[in-house]
Amino acid sequence: MNVRKITAALVAGGLLVAVLAVPSGSASATAADRTRYRNCAALNVEYADGVAKSSNWRNRGRAISGTLVVDRGVYTRNQRLDRDRDGIVCENTTPVG
Repeated sequence: MNVRKITAALVAGGLLVAVLAVPSGSASATAADRTRYRNCAALNVEYADGVAKSSNWRNRGRAISGTLVVDRGVYTRNQRLDRDRDGIVCENTTPVG
């Protein structure tokens, strides 16, 4: 047998075992954390009032209705949806009187 083929098979098998050894709870949590939404309508299904980058956000637009979720990971992956660049993605707003 070819030594390189045996080594490659052992390495591939070891990597497969390492991948399968990840606890299922953390694997599903990391998969959910990787979500990148196509648009604000899709993001607002999961986060109805929007997502803030940090707890000390400053809204530049209209008044926000509801409660924001603070999640830096979700914000970072969907930052392109933050049109006014205020640190809040897809905020749900109401007109200011």
